[in-house]
Amino acid sequence: MADDFKLKRGAVRASVSIGDRLFPSCVDYEAYFVEHGYVDEPEEVWQSPNLAEEAQRHWYMQGQVGCVFARRAARRYDAFGWETKVITLEPAELSPPGVNRLLSSELAAATLSPTCQIVSLLFPRIRDLTALMHFIQTLLATDQVFLAKAQAFGEVTAISLQVPIQGSPVMAWADVPHFW
Repeated sequence: MADDFKLKRGAVRASVSIGDRLFPSCVDYEAYFVEHGYVDEPEEVWQSPNLAEEAQRHWYMQGQVGCVFARRAARRYDAFGWETKVITLEPAELSPPGVNRLLSSELAAATLSPTCQIVSLLFPRIRDLTALMHFIQTLLATDQVFLAKAQAFGEVTAISLQVPIQGSPVMAWADVPHFW
């Protein structure tokens, strides 16, 4: 994929209805990349760091998170210092010790970077609720991520995760957006 490739607003079919708005799902991104010849099979999208990153940025730009800042930052990620690392490991390969080492390395690099203000660690192979729940448990089993708050809303529990910034007393908020 060319470095200057950017998904435009409305380029990807939006099949998920939330209120009066439509948003793309993972299946919509897969269909787009297959139809345009970037991959042959849908699952290849999530094995490609470039495609997974572009889908994530587009997803943020469409306003599919509750944060207006993230939506704006996704449109000008370079200017905002938003760096992304895509981890294409299968969910079964994500053990607490391995994730702890990965987080230590990636968070240290982000902290030391003079340009990084936001870092995204994407795990695009986590594709279902069971894998997501296992991954969150794996994150919490490390010494890198802490549960700041859990609040039940009927059958749904919202969680807030925080990550200590190395060399600082500051705790950063971790966002675990997920789309299928």
